[in-house]
Amino acid sequence: MRWMLAAALALGLSLGSPAAAPAEGDPPLEERLFRAFYQENGLRDFGKGAALYGEVAAAARAAKEPGTLVKALLGQGRCLARLGRAEEAKAAFRAALAEDPACEEAAEAIAQAEAGPGGIEEELRDRITALVFKLGGAEREQATNDLRQIGARSVPFLEEGLRTADVGIVTGCACILADLPATGARAGLARALADPKVAFPDIVRRATGNIPVTGKEVDRPGRYALLREALRLEEPARGMVLQAVLRMGIQKEPAAEVGPLLLALLREADDTSRAVLLNANPGEASAAILPAAAGYLSSADPAVRAAALTACGYAKKQTPESIAALRRVLDAGEPVERSRAFLLLVREDTLAREERIALVNRFLAEGEPDVLKWVLDWVGGDVGRGLPGHWDPGYAPGLLAGMRRALEAGAEAPERVAVFVRAMHEGLRDLGEEDLLDLARRCSALGSKETNGILDTTLRQVFSRHQAEKDPGMLGRVFLLGLDRLRGQALHSWVTLWGSRHALLPGSALVAFGEIREDVYLRSFAWSWLLARETQTWPPFTPALHASLGEDLLHETNAHLAGQAQQVARFRPDPSLSAPVRALLARTQAKAPKEQTLHLLIACAGREARDDVAAFVREFDDLPMLRILVNLVGKEAIPEIRAFLAAHPESDSALDLLIQVAGRDAAPEIRARLEVKENNGLLDQLFGLLGGEALPDARRYLGRYGNSLARNLVVRMAGVDAVPDLLAACLARPQSSEWWILGPRWSNPPEPGDLGVPPEVAVAYFEACPEERRTPRLLQQVSFVLPAEKRNAYVNGYLSDPRPDMAAAAAWVVRRFNMVEYWPRLLPLLDNADEKVRIEAREALDSIRKYRELKESFERYGMEGSKKALDDAAALAKDPDPVMRKGAALALGALGEPSGVPLLLALLDDRDPSVREAALSALERLGGK
Repeated sequence: MRWMLAAALALGLSLGSPAAAPAEGDPPLEERLFRAFYQENGLRDFGKGAALYGEVAAAARAAKEPGTLVKALLGQGRCLARLGRAEEAKAAFRAALAEDPACEEAAEAIAQAEAGPGGIEEELRDRITALVFKLGGAEREQATNDLRQIGARSVPFLEEGLRTADVGIVTGCACILADLPATGARAGLARALADPKVAFPDIVRRATGNIPVTGKEVDRPGRYALLREALRLEEPARGMVLQAVLRMGIQKEPAAEVGPLLLALLREADDTSRAVLLNANPGEASAAILPAAAGYLSSADPAVRAAALTACGYAKKQTPESIAALRRVLDAGEPVERSRAFLLLVREDTLAREERIALVNRFLAEGEPDVLKWVLDWVGGDVGRGLPGHWDPGYAPGLLAGMRRALEAGAEAPERVAVFVRAMHEGLRDLGEEDLLDLARRCSALGSKETNGILDTTLRQVFSRHQAEKDPGMLGRVFLLGLDRLRGQALHSWVTLWGSRHALLPGSALVAFGEIREDVYLRSFAWSWLLARETQTWPPFTPALHASLGEDLLHETNAHLAGQAQQVARFRPDPSLSAPVRALLARTQAKAPKEQTLHLLIACAGREARDDVAAFVREFDDLPMLRILVNLVGKEAIPEIRAFLAAHPESDSALDLLIQVAGRDAAPEIRARLEVKENNGLLDQLFGLLGGEALPDARRYLGRYGNSLARNLVVRMAGVDAVPDLLAACLARPQSSEWWILGPRWSNPPEPGDLGVPPEVAVAYFEACPEERRTPRLLQQVSFVLPAEKRNAYVNGYLSDPRPDMAAAAAWVVRRFNMVEYWPRLLPLLDNADEKVRIEAREALDSIRKYRELKESFERYGMEGSKKALDDAAALAKDPDPVMRKGAALALGALGEPSGVPLLLALLDDRDPSVREAALSALERLGGK
């Protein structure tokens, strides 16, 4: 709050001053001028710069600062000229010249503006030429940016720069021409490639790699010229330039231009360049390129054939000639070429459906590994690579023939059959059940990891097609068909499948299996099938099914069956299971399984399981189960809780349970615990339960433990009547007496807010405290709340106290409260044997002396002498001795002169805390007046 007070006083003084100050928040004109200059020359934002210069000009005109006004008008004119607003720019320059007729900059700007466009054009040429030469020096980055901003008008100069002998200039010009979106930029590079005078052709060739991939080329003729010139280069420069220029993408260019260009280039190119050209996507011109690409499918160069296949793929629709060429590739090409030709032929609308089915079945049945992979990728798709499938029911015979052929391949069968997995998801749906089960039987006979996967897939396919069936007879027929045809692993998988979460075996069938008591094998499958399903899909349990479940819970010879029954019972507890679960609980000895069984009994019997839970708690001293008992029966569990507490008297958790359930009735247990152990939380809980009735408990707690919480509670409830308790607790301990009234924060030196009890309690405690237990800090702290008469009486007595620390504390109180009348009592203390007493006495006397000198000066000079008194105080405020500075603050407060406020505000930042405190006190006194 000190800074707030000081700010308020300072504001009050300023309001009384007659001088007018600038509006708060307005920066000086020089700073505003710099901001406008930064917008113009740093950020190059001429629009904002012109606006800011205009604001500065208006402010400078109002403030009558002609120098700043002229600078602002010149800056505004420059920005407006850059924006092309010539007439407004000239008006700004004329206004600057009117303010300062000797301003050469304004006169020159007006003359240049009136010279017309010819002068500006010449200046632009000179500027571009200078920028081009800067590309070879340290300013190349800024020069590059400026040339890009200038755009197409810089292209001729940049092209000329390619023919210089400076590597830096050539590099800069080539890079700018490569990525500049301007007409003629690429053409300049093309002419440079053909010009033998260019000293650094490699730099020009490398720059073509910087041509941006925008799809909106401005200089198409120039780029086409680059392609023609590239064919005349030697390798590897030719391939590098071709790929760089084509990488831009020509698929969005006009087909009428791209088609003839590429056909002409293909005729001129060798095989290496031809492959590059064919690999480029010509977009709409693909149809024009297709005849040439089909012809190159029979090339002797493998790279040209591969590129020709790519070019055929770019075409949206094949022609009869290209289809015939692709068929020849299918018969005589390399495996990869055959695969690619296959993919082009089976593409939509290329072949009639019958032709496509025959082609796909041919390759599926042949099973040639190198081609089959691509065929299956197309037929079945690949989720991992985002490839869609193109299955047709007509492919089923080929898929079945291919898989049977693969399964007959002996040792290679697992690897060969594994490639069919991608097509099985769609393809198996169109195979008959007899064929699917035959495939499953064959896979089961091989027993490899790959074939087991196919086995599982085929069985699931047979089952999935009946998912929508609602006729149990149909489902049973399919299930029995598998049982009849399958053996070994296939049979095991088949039975397991019908009980999985994906199975649709009717719930009535599961219930029927579970009700067959004489067939343990079927019941075991029934429980396992249920447990494999989501519990919300389980059928309702019949009494007979619960009876089977209860019987299996106690099965002694089949532990697996008993475990399954327990799991099922946890999901479907029922009162009818209470008896078998109790029997199971009785024969279980170990704690963990017994606890699990007890949880099952609770789910089945509810509150009827109370005695079983209580027995478990007694047997194992189990606190978590005690909590469960409380949740189960509530207050009825109080005897068990008290019994547990009797066995475990130090258990905080059990006591918390008792408090939770019994409320006020738990007070005896809480009191018993507080008698043997300090526990603030319990004391708080006791107060929460009993309120004021717990005051005697707090008093006993205070006397026993001397605890701050107990002190606060007793003081809060009893007020001044708590003093005897505080005093008794103090006298029973050797610790200092001040702790009983001080708060949690002890300042040094003491401050008024350090009391931990109300003032009236502090005063009563101090007066009741025996003399030998009073401490210097206690005296200092209580002096803040003692009435003035009592404080004077205590100080008068302690100034002559034989105990040095008490005498020093009394002198501190004299100094702290400006008790001027006690200065004669301080004089003998200057010769005291204790150094601390001498120091406190001297500081108090110095403070009183300065105060009296300033006050006498004020009284002697009256209002006319206030200036000298203030001058004396100002001199003391700069004294290196903190006592002198404190005296200055006290004297300024006594003078009551508002003009002393600035000195007091400065003393608020003094490094000595006593000086700061005195300054604040003086300001408060002045503020009150």
